[in-house]
Amino acid sequence: MDYNGRLKIRANNRAERVRKQMMLDGAYGMACSMCGSTDRLVLHRLDTMPHRQFTSMSLGELNDITENHKDDYVRLCHSCHMKEHAMINKELALPTSI
Repeated sequence: MDYNGRLKIRANNRAERVRKQMMLDGAYGMACSMCGSTDRLVLHRLDTMPHRQFTSMSLGELNDITENHKDDYVRLCHSCHMKEHAMINKELALPTSI
């Protein structure tokens, strides 16, 4: 692939990332739902089920989430997202009483 072809692919990828970001900003706001930070925001699934990063989702998948499953997700900053997963992992590791 020539240089111009690579530039077009990069431009298309960037444009898609921007569209995804704008879609999430419109649906979930532009701040972490826990601490209010606006840095390094991610999409977090509330039911503790495994989830993919929004950057690896298609526009169709994100549209489905924002239109049909909006209440199943929240926007978190990277720090709060890591804390949330650490807490989930800790809870899953605790023995349950009978």
